[in-house]
Amino acid sequence: MSNNIRVIRPSGRIGVTVSLDTSGHYSELAKQWAISDAKVENIDYSAKYYASQASEAVNEAKDWAYKTDGKVNNEEYSAKYYAQQAASAGANSADINFSNITDAAKAVIQANSGASSGGGSWGSITGDLSDQTDLNTAISACAKSDLSNCSKPYVTSTGDRGGYWYRLWSDGWLEQGGALGMTAQGTGAVMFPKQYETSSDFVPVLTASYSGTGTGTENSGVWIQSWTAKMFMWVNKGPEGSLFWYTCGIAAE
Repeated sequence: MSNNIRVIRPSGRIGVTVSLDTSGHYSELAKQWAISDAKVENIDYSAKYYASQASEAVNEAKDWAYKTDGKVNNEEYSAKYYAQQAASAGANSADINFSNITDAAKAVIQANSGASSGGGSWGSITGDLSDQTDLNTAISACAKSDLSNCSKPYVTSTGDRGGYWYRLWSDGWLEQGGALGMTAQGTGAVMFPKQYETSSDFVPVLTASYSGTGTGTENSGVWIQSWTAKMFMWVNKGPEGSLFWYTCGIAAE
């Protein structure tokens, strides 16, 4: 590789001539810093590599939220999976007054216990089943099929739309997030999958990953310009890349 640089100064001007070999070398080096999948000159990874890592983290967060077809990273199940399990358990539990048990099932219970509608013997327990306060207390603690007697918040619905996702809780708490591409020195808008109660009832968080050198990430930044209960406007003062957003707050009725 030729590294000769010749400087001439005709008529008060400065001219610089760089060999094609040298310029080609630095052009290739710049390309590696942009898109290489391996370390560049054993120093660090490229912008593309870190952007890919950020995207994988977003996908993993979505899996922890609502994946139901298996464990996340072969470690544990998602929040949606456990919510479905709780709903299934509640659906198979008897109400306190046994109103969700069929007449045929009641007949089988009575036939095998000697009990009747006017009372009976249940092992060492006699009398009406409704008079057994300790048993009633235990049954009352079971979740109903619609989870209406659950005191702790639980996920009622989830969904996604065009790369955006949401998770709605029983107490009205709403989480949403997503990812999108950004143009260099650009602006854009994000429409929420679900609306918040007011523009002051949610908290937005933005992060960015730049895929090119552009004007230099050291002078770049991304922020929210304005927002309402339905959407927000973002501004990117850096090169092109990816924008990752997350919001949480009180959902509209």
